[in-house]
Amino acid sequence: MSSVHALFAITLVSFSVAAHATPWVNADDRYLRTSITLLADAGYIRAPVNTYPLMWLPLMQDLAQADTSSMSDVQLLAYLRVQAAAGFAIQSHSQHLVLMASNRPLAEAGTGQQYLQKAALSLGSSLKGDSWAIGVSKQFRQSAWQPDVVTNDSEQPQALSSANHSSWDGSYAAYTLGNWVLSASQQNQWWGPAKHSSFMFNNLERPTKTLAISRLNSLVPLHHSLDWLGPVNVNVQVGEYASQAVLSQRRFVAARLDLRPIDKLQLGLSSRYLRHADAATSSNPPAAAVQPEASRVYALDLRYSLSSAHGIYTELSRQQAAEQQHGWLVGTDYQFGNQHLQLQLFAEYQRLQQGDSFWQYQPLSVTPLPLSNQWQAGLNIHTPSGKSGYVQLSRQQGEQSTGLTAVSRLSGGYQQALLKGLLSVDYQLSRQSHSPAVMSGSANSNDNNANNSTEQSNTFEHTIAMTMQWRW
Repeated sequence: MSSVHALFAITLVSFSVAAHATPWVNADDRYLRTSITLLADAGYIRAPVNTYPLMWLPLMQDLAQADTSSMSDVQLLAYLRVQAAAGFAIQSHSQHLVLMASNRPLAEAGTGQQYLQKAALSLGSSLKGDSWAIGVSKQFRQSAWQPDVVTNDSEQPQALSSANHSSWDGSYAAYTLGNWVLSASQQNQWWGPAKHSSFMFNNLERPTKTLAISRLNSLVPLHHSLDWLGPVNVNVQVGEYASQAVLSQRRFVAARLDLRPIDKLQLGLSSRYLRHADAATSSNPPAAAVQPEASRVYALDLRYSLSSAHGIYTELSRQQAAEQQHGWLVGTDYQFGNQHLQLQLFAEYQRLQQGDSFWQYQPLSVTPLPLSNQWQAGLNIHTPSGKSGYVQLSRQQGEQSTGLTAVSRLSGGYQQALLKGLLSVDYQLSRQSHSPAVMSGSANSNDNNANNSTEQSNTFEHTIAMTMQWRW
């Protein structure tokens, strides 16, 4: 192993974003996820990897059997990154301190750091035994943001303030019974192969409060007669959305089945039932005006590895509420590099279910927008020294009748080790396009306004955010 690879492993053991002493890989590290995807496409990881939190045990079992002599330079780079994060995860005890600040809300619909407040301090500690794990994470927040909503008697958006100046996001308790894990947690989830938006769970809101049962090791056959299914992962849960979300106190039941019948193909089946909790809207009238109806969502997704570095994926979704609606997405990614760089190019297009779009796909700083479609393209970059970065362009398209017809974003980020911790900087330039017919307001009674409203109006926002974290 070259010295540069050794340096990479040592650096990530100390500074990896995903380095939590937990039984699973969390959903908030885009860089670790790209490495796992690359190794899965190359066949070195046989377990399904499209459900986060993702169990560490099958990944470590696969990597222990991997032949590193057959790996290319970029595959070895990815292998060392995952091994370093796994080495930290098996520790019996760890702590963290995280500082965050942002001038505006910054919440991408994909994996990555989410900034839902102007400033935050997070303290946490975790313990792990042979069959159990527990983690306590406490956040103290200043000026928490929520999505703007439109009230019934006003055309102007009204920002919802939050009385929750502290939270327990990221906390969990898990116990293993045979090959099953029982857990109670408040952690981000990600279901499906999509990079930009998941039809079931994504990171635009605070983590859900969840009771779940899932398989510990997907490589163990369910039954000898079901070997043809390949590795199988099962996740069943009940939960509630956190109190800051527009879906405050909305409860759900969800289930997911992951299969990998052949090395190149991963299949996923998901379902979720969402309903109103009793008296959920009584304390927040503005949110009550836009609450979605109780609904059921079913989804089928697959990812196919065209080669050891190139994959394509798709997902079909059906929502049953007052009306039945369908959504779908297609995407592709390609990874390349050498011993000094790991790069991933990706592109994705998604046709949305508008009944679900208010809470699941909204930019936090703009008027709610019934979305019809969205796309994203970008590049992720990683180096052996632990430095990483990304750049991406995305656009969300809505209906003219809402006033806000589209939101375009150019985003970028960078992270590196600093002061024995990890510094992350994120920047986003957002352009919001408004329909001239709606922008004119009372144009019918004012000829001058009508004459001046023939061109689409654009507004721009700049957002910069920083995170400094220490883990030991």
